[in-house]
Amino acid sequence: SGLSGLRDGSVKAMFSGSWDASAVKEALGDNYGVVQLPTITINGEEKQMKSFSGSKAIGVNPNCEYPQVAVALARYLGSADAQKAHYELRNVVPCNEELLSQITDDALVTAQNDTFNNTSIIQPFVKNMSNYWTPAENFGKSLVNGEVTHDNAAEMTEKLNTSMNTSAVE
Repeated sequence: SGLSGLRDGSVKAMFSGSWDASAVKEALGDNYGVVQLPTITINGEEKQMKSFSGSKAIGVNPNCEYPQVAVALARYLGSADAQKAHYELRNVVPCNEELLSQITDDALVTAQNDTFNNTSIIQPFVKNMSNYWTPAENFGKSLVNGEVTHDNAAEMTEKLNTSMNTSAVE
């Protein structure tokens, strides 16, 4: 809904990841811009908005049938060549320092790295983290649909908290 809102003008800004950069550029044309999350004022106090950040890893099961092939694939997928291809094809910002030094003029790279460095919290790698995403998405939909109001915000936030902390993921 954020992307369609950017296209029709009903949404002025959205927070997403590098995976949406091409679609946002297409929607906004010359008005495209990216930055780290802004600060907001809550009860007269300036607060930094935060997001989760994470990374991907490539692992090899040492007990697999063809470990040498698996290691070779993992080495390739983590290589500078593969990172460059991911960046060029899908806007996946590389972590390879040499590649990063070659793309310092890309606003997306700067914004993503500023977000990681200044406005993010490392996403926990715990089983129950999966309990966060569906309740958070549903709460966001409730905000967009006007179901969360000034009068019921505390109650709705408590329901969100309860939902995130009682969801059973097995």
